Amino acid sequence: LLGAEAEVAEARRAGGTAAARAQKSANEAGDAATAALRGELAQLRREHARQIVHVRQVERQLAQVQDRVEKEDRQALSALEERLHESDGSLRVMRKERNALLA
Repeated sequence: LLGAEAEVAEARRAGGTAAARAQKSANEAGDAATAALRGELAQLRREHARQIVHVRQVERQLAQVQDRVEKEDRQALSALEERLHESDGSLRVMRKERNALLA
């Protein structure tokens, strides 16, 4: 009977050792997966930061283009208003001349 108990105890120790090895292996695999995911997360964060910088650059460029277009529109409108004012002046002069000839 004592021999059987010793065999059971030995089997438990061997099984416990196998379970401990399996647990250690699983922990190592989990640690490796965690490290890989952390590396991927760090890479994604760097890429995100680069994308934010790029978006800000594009936003600044868009604002510059919009400002330039608005300035060009104002200049074109001003030139057209000036031409209209000159045309109105010429028209008034011509009407006065016509009225003087018709009188």
